[in-house]
Amino acid sequence: MEPRNGPTMDNVKKILNIVRDGMTAKLSNHVSEALSDANMAIANEPASGRSRDLSLMAERDAILQRFVIGIESKFDELTESSSKEINVLDYGSLSLVEEADLEAIIAMKV
Repeated sequence: MEPRNGPTMDNVKKILNIVRDGMTAKLSNHVSEALSDANMAIANEPASGRSRDLSLMAERDAILQRFVIGIESKFDELTESSSKEINVLDYGSLSLVEEADLEAIIAMKV
C-alpha cells in the first residue's frame, strides 16, 4: 500500500483563492451597503449639523478597491512559501534594561 499524500500547495492555493473570491464578493456587497446607509444617514441629518461634503458615494469605488486589496493581501500571506529567511537574534545581546540604567542600578547598589 502506498502512503497517501496530502493536498499539494497548488491545491491549497486553488481552494484558498476560491474562498477568497467568494468572501471578497460577499463582503464587498456588505461594505457597499454600509456606505450607502452611511451616506443616507448623513444626508438625513439636519442641515445645520451636517457637513456640506457628501463625497462618501463618490469615494465608494476607491474604498471598495482598498478593501479588496487588503483582503487579498492577507490571503496572499497565507500562501507565501515558508522559504523566507528567519531572523535569528543574538540572544546574548538582548537586555530588558538599557545599559545606562543598568549602570545606574549597579552604582546605587554599591
